[in-house]
Amino acid sequence: MSVLPKVILGDPISGLGGDNILQAFGKYNEHEHHLATATNPLLLGINTGDVIQSVSDCETPAFPANTTVVSVSPTQIVASADALRTTICTLQIGTQFAFQAVVTADSANISLTRMDGFASGKRVEAQASKVLSGLLTAQNSTYPLLLQTPWSGVLSRLVLKTLSGTCTAALRLNGVSKSAVAVTSTAQTVDFSNTIANGTVFTADTDIDLLITAVANSPLLHYSLYLYALDS
Repeated sequence: MSVLPKVILGDPISGLGGDNILQAFGKYNEHEHHLATATNPLLLGINTGDVIQSVSDCETPAFPANTTVVSVSPTQIVASADALRTTICTLQIGTQFAFQAVVTADSANISLTRMDGFASGKRVEAQASKVLSGLLTAQNSTYPLLLQTPWSGVLSRLVLKTLSGTCTAALRLNGVSKSAVAVTSTAQTVDFSNTIANGTVFTADTDIDLLITAVANSPLLHYSLYLYALDS
């Protein structure tokens, strides 16, 4: 049988003999303090066609009834109708919740702000930047970079350069190419155009690799892959 801790209130007038605020929270603390939501909408699992609904902290609806998602990018969500008012609140989009959603009256754009504070009820995942970097003595082969990722994420940027020789490098998600670059001694940069449609958003348990072809003169290949992930 569990026993609930007791907070001592002390004298009702002066407070003398009672617990201070740190003692009180130390005895009975039900909140969790976390970096709340990811600022990249692609990491929320939102899809085009999802219905946008206002949650209680919006007070009055932020969008007309039956408003849906038209497009999703790394910086914003575009709705099928303009917002009815300017506010920052929680929106339910499909089955997901977008905390700290920023909407502006007469605009269909929704952006997200990063919120430090109390996330009631559960831990809310935070967006994290991750970098994979290495040097390969490249052959015509496949080189795994990450196997069975423990988190979902989105590709951001790939930088490739050979210190000697040349080759072609294709970054793949679960065997599907997302970029193919002819690599030389001049750094080649791929900034991924992240949309749901082109599949640069990936789920947990994804394999990420480099497929190397067209090898010439024994290339020594440097790669740097930048991505965003949801820490769980």
